[in-house]
Amino acid sequence: MSLSRMKLRLVMAVAAAITGPCSAAMAQEQPIAAAKATVSLELNAVMTTAKGCKLTFVVENGLKMPITSLKAEVALFNADGIVDRMTMLDFLDLPVEKRRVRQFELQGAPCEELSGLLLNDVKVCEGGGDQCVAAIETRSKATIGFDG
Repeated sequence: MSLSRMKLRLVMAVAAAITGPCSAAMAQEQPIAAAKATVSLELNAVMTTAKGCKLTFVVENGLKMPITSLKAEVALFNADGIVDRMTMLDFLDLPVEKRRVRQFELQGAPCEELSGLLLNDVKVCEGGGDQCVAAIETRSKATIGFDG
């Protein structure tokens, strides 16, 4: 092996020895972002029934405390994007780290007449602590949207 090649290897080894511990120390000093605890309200399905429209939600409490009562005011928009009505949905109790399915029957109109839902207000969020309302996130897997 040539002398210049040996010098190059030596320089590279020294550089790795010097920067390796520094890089590891720097990586350890950077705070690890904690996953945001959420209360997930997912509109999972809609189905027209003889009475009207059945909404199916999958709800999950990701907080560290159980929610003993969650009641939300929801605005329903018609096919033209106009608020058709407001309703209260009672999601009942939500244990920690458990998924629950909640269904609500909206009487008087088939699902096809709805273009979306809006979480207008949270009227009750008991037991989840101060972050309960702020932790609520909405999404939809159904044919209509659910915004928060």
